[in-house]
Amino acid sequence: MNFESVSEKIKQLVAAVLIAVPLLFVPMSVSDDFFYAPKANALLVFAFLYLLLLILSYKQIKKLITFDKINLWLATYFILLLISLFFAHDMSLAIQGKPFRKEGLITLCAYGLMFLAARSVGTLSDRIVKLVLGSGFLIACYGIMQFFGIDPFLRDSIRESWTVVFSTMGNPNFLGAYLVLILPLSVHEYIINKNKWALIVYTAVVVCLLMTMTRGSWIGAIISMIVYFGFLWINRTRYHDTFRRSLLIVIQGAIIILGFNLLTQGILSVRFSTIADDASLLLNGGIGSEKAGSVRVFIWKRVLELIRLRPWFGYGIENLYIPFMNTYIVDIMAMFNKIVIIDKAHNEYLNIAVSTGIPSLIAYLVFVSLSIRNALHKLKVDPILLPITASAVGYLTQAFFNISVVSVAYIFWIFLGILAGNQIRKVI
Repeated sequence: MNFESVSEKIKQLVAAVLIAVPLLFVPMSVSDDFFYAPKANALLVFAFLYLLLLILSYKQIKKLITFDKINLWLATYFILLLISLFFAHDMSLAIQGKPFRKEGLITLCAYGLMFLAARSVGTLSDRIVKLVLGSGFLIACYGIMQFFGIDPFLRDSIRESWTVVFSTMGNPNFLGAYLVLILPLSVHEYIINKNKWALIVYTAVVVCLLMTMTRGSWIGAIISMIVYFGFLWINRTRYHDTFRRSLLIVIQGAIIILGFNLLTQGILSVRFSTIADDASLLLNGGIGSEKAGSVRVFIWKRVLELIRLRPWFGYGIENLYIPFMNTYIVDIMAMFNKIVIIDKAHNEYLNIAVSTGIPSLIAYLVFVSLSIRNALHKLKVDPILLPITASAVGYLTQAFFNISVVSVAYIFWIFLGILAGNQIRKVI
């Protein structure tokens, strides 16, 4: 198989993952996992197909996989993940992942393979961006329907009484993380490519993002927009005819926010004000500070203590709930007045450190930083890197308050692959 042929097949594979997998859920599973297992299984199929393409085109490996600092740090990260298996409380759990989480080592390897696939084929074509936005529009519209009490699909036992929106992602926090990744793409498609359809997608995405009521995602979205418009301003000599459309995006966003606040009788402004309240509570300390961030501070403080006790290789992927529940069951009862299972750090960086060790966190952060830095050198010559960089930064921001999940994380890894790519406008 020649290079052009295998490259084209990988491009199609990456595009399919970005467009189809976010839409995938199966509202009839006997295991009651309508959302995570279907996406995890589909992702594994695509990862296997990518590996199969590499095997069939082994003579093209050097062209498809770049052996450089970025991939070296990626390899270092995964080597440390492998080593951490031998320190896990439950190795099987670390490899396969928990039920309803599905983010064990196997899934993490699929993320890494999607990164390599995206890196090898170049950047996104306008056609694929439009299809990704179409997928995002459907997901946002489904979330909006749920907000108004309309859901045509069967719900599982966990969500049958939920009044929050979760669309195809299974959780408002995860839906918010997905929308943070899509938002800059819709903005860019309208501002740079003058696509009015993208303005409709932008509207749906912003409305649904507000409806998630997830403050971490709101912060991530704000940061992503600051980054995007900052890059647009820095490169204003290249994108000189964008002011009117940029202003329209800002004005429309403000109208949506004000209108939604009126619709909810001020619930939005109250919810947003709690960000400042929680920050003040945390800074002042004292009684009640651990309740800040929807009790995230309570979790973070204890996770930091667990990291201190086992800093090198942690407690194992997906194993956090074992030491946390064994060590802090009394604290949990005092905080919640009942048994609440804490299985994630609710901060992706702390979660990596406590699961697989501080060295793996350092390797991960260096890998991500190098990928983004690679894109910064090409912003002037490849416009699509503007929104993808903004998406990545927004995702990394919301990750301070959220967890990695199979519903969304693979999209971030694919975006990282595009940012780390060496090709310029070799579109997919």
